[in-house]
Amino acid sequence: MIIIPTSILAGCMFPIETMPSFIQKIENFLPQHWLLETIGELQHGNPIKSVYLNMAILLTFALTFAIIAAYRFGRNGELRSYY
Repeated sequence: MIIIPTSILAGCMFPIETMPSFIQKIENFLPQHWLLETIGELQHGNPIKSVYLNMAILLTFALTFAIIAAYRFGRNGELRSYY
């Protein structure tokens, strides 16, 4: 329920240029956009140095979501063992 709509908004399924301008502004806040941009840069033969900013933004997304998940699971108080 989250992945498909955000993928559509980030331009994974349709070119972002065909979408209204207010949706084009939303794409900068989605991790899929930064991943697509990074892959596109590398496919065009650009060196890995050119995508350091994109990789830093993706790392920031990952750390932010990991911290949120740790906080949410920590407050739950219910720990399960999967042994």
